[in-house]
Amino acid sequence: MSETLRPRAIQIVLELAEHLRSYDLKVGANVKLKTPKLFVQADTRRPTFTVDEILDQVPHVPTPAEERELRRSPWTQLPKFDQVPTGRLRLRIEREGSHQVTIDRNSYRYERNGDSWSDEKKKPLEREVREIARSIKKGIVDDDDAREREKQHRAEAHEAYVRKQTEERRAWEDLRDRARAKAMLELREATFASAFESWQGAQDLRAFADQLEAEATSQDLLLSRPRLREWLDWARSRAEEMDPLSNLERLDDEVFDAEPSAADLRPHMEGWDPAHPRKDYSAGYAGTPQQPALVPQPRAWHPGMRDRPSWWR
Repeated sequence: MSETLRPRAIQIVLELAEHLRSYDLKVGANVKLKTPKLFVQADTRRPTFTVDEILDQVPHVPTPAEERELRRSPWTQLPKFDQVPTGRLRLRIEREGSHQVTIDRNSYRYERNGDSWSDEKKKPLEREVREIARSIKKGIVDDDDAREREKQHRAEAHEAYVRKQTEERRAWEDLRDRARAKAMLELREATFASAFESWQGAQDLRAFADQLEAEATSQDLLLSRPRLREWLDWARSRAEEMDPLSNLERLDDEVFDAEPSAADLRPHMEGWDPAHPRKDYSAGYAGTPQQPALVPQPRAWHPGMRDRPSWWR
């Protein structure tokens, strides 16, 4: 500010400090900074305030030196405005939410919640110091109330979020239980259908071996064609391997209670992830029709499969 205004500014700061004491507030200076700043001590918070001179912007008039420079270098850019001291003081205090952003060497101050006072024609700052101190106290109280409301709002929002997450997880668990029941039913049906087909195949293979042996016996070929006996033995051995009646462990409790995989659950999860309570985008966006996950394991070919539906493949 102009040198002639400094005594006034210092006196205003001293008077403000005296009035703030009545509100249990103190004025201090942070001298550890490269440019010391004044602040108001309010408990653990220190809102800063400044006293500066108001500057007016007037159109820039090129000086003779600038005009000569323009003639030599027409591309030279000159400032459009000049800042002119007005001799008026301004006091500004930053409150909750005030901040400053520097862009292209210019400082832009965004004060969502700041207060300022300035010299008026018939009311200089000296006559407003008492009112300024009262307003500063009121602003600090309002900021405390706003902070408490914000804290309460955040707590309520967090509770609502936790409640929503809990409800979603509960709904997801119910959906997953239903999907698990459906998937287990499909797995049991597929396993039992496979066992049934293996039993039918074994029966057909034994019947075919018996027919083949009867025909070979009637033609007296078993002695002259020893490979026929090997084929019959192999067919009956293979039928024994296929027959679930001879391998009942394939249908034990572990198979009956086999836990469905994520791929088995996914077709019944209605677009939700089988492993986590969230939407499933593994096969595209939620709700996208997906291929059935249940694909029974293929087994070795046997004669009983001929002319039978091949849906298991």
